Amino acid sequence: MPAPLQLSLDDLTPAERSPRLVDALGRFTITPIVSPGPEFEEVYAFLDAEFGPKNELEAKSTILGWLGRAGVEDGQFVAYHLLSCRDADGALAGARDCFIIRRGEGPWVVLLSHVLVGPAWRRSGLGALLRAAPVALLRAAGAQTHEERVLAAEQELIDPADEASIVRQLAYRRAGFSALNPQVFPYAQPDFRPHAVAAADPRPVPMMLTLRRLGLEQAQEAPAALAWAVLDAFDTVHQEHCLAGDLAARRALAEAWCRDPVPMLRFDPAEPERAAPLLRAATLPLLPRRLGGTQGEPVGEIAEACAALRARWAP
Repeated sequence: MPAPLQLSLDDLTPAERSPRLVDALGRFTITPIVSPGPEFEEVYAFLDAEFGPKNELEAKSTILGWLGRAGVEDGQFVAYHLLSCRDADGALAGARDCFIIRRGEGPWVVLLSHVLVGPAWRRSGLGALLRAAPVALLRAAGAQTHEERVLAAEQELIDPADEASIVRQLAYRRAGFSALNPQVFPYAQPDFRPHAVAAADPRPVPMMLTLRRLGLEQAQEAPAALAWAVLDAFDTVHQEHCLAGDLAARRALAEAWCRDPVPMLRFDPAEPERAAPLLRAATLPLLPRRLGGTQGEPVGEIAEACAALRARWAP
């Protein structure tokens, strides 16, 4: 059985560090899953209950094919990690999975695929530990502090009616993440359904790419080359099980819209207008239907969305 992952509070931003996390480090054990078996089945079912209905989880067979994957493929390093987190009594409290990808001497990119904390363990500090885990995995892979290292997550566009989308934005902001402006570098998660179903009616999910540049958390922009490295990393994974048309469509739109550097936005509910492109109401009408957008049809008023966000979430 693999050894538990060794975490450090230094892998978190100062805003996330608290005495509660010291307790969490002693309470929870995070262990890689590298082969099929009962633990894999339990963790997959745990993730599937949350992400399966949203079409945001790969098929079990796909993830089984990734277990234990680590090495150089076609000139780039690719490693998949599925992590199980258990409380002191052995109960499954959370899970996360991610890929580490690096082409040649380019940036280290960690694709944060899924993270989930069970309801009984929310606000326990476990969420922060699971956000720190990929930094520990990078260190174990040999990434050096002087190299470009970036954690990349797909996140839904902000909707005032979707409280979870706002909670995630606020948590990831504390964790040092900023979003690539989706009106400059657009993104959509490809359709994860079986090809026969997806080809008949493709349903990519419009999202934004949210990055933590380790050591550069306050940066307000990212080189276009880094944005493309992140998209290339996602393509490396998605091309194995998604429609080629989904990947081609999102790449073509990014090529049309991208400029260098790409602005990075941080959502502040006291000033939502400053990050308006992160709102569904602002960006969904700009996206083509092939990428899950509304192609000009409004999905609410931007000013109303900003007012609702201030009223509910501003300090």
